[in-house]
Amino acid sequence: MASILTGNSPDLGTRRTSPLLKEFRAQLNVLSKTTGKRYVLSFDSPAYAKNYANIDLKAAAAQVDFLTIDGYDYAGQSSGSRGGIAVSCAGEPPRGG
Repeated sequence: MASILTGNSPDLGTRRTSPLLKEFRAQLNVLSKTTGKRYVLSFDSPAYAKNYANIDLKAAAAQVDFLTIDGYDYAGQSSGSRGGIAVSCAGEPPRGG
């Protein structure tokens, strides 16, 4: 969701994310009153500061039941280390068969 909401403009993420989550929360609260059920709202946040710099995480977190940090972001090209699902051999990856 963050990549959809942040766009290319530095302030779009802040302007879009928190109000959208607030609206989702309000609608889920109304639905809860109608159905008697509790609905969970969560937010999947990028891990690197440069990726969430345009998202007001504090305001977003106030609207959700929990948020998940994409820890696998730390295993990307910029981290300098291999992730848990990276091929761990030199040369070409092994072929299945």
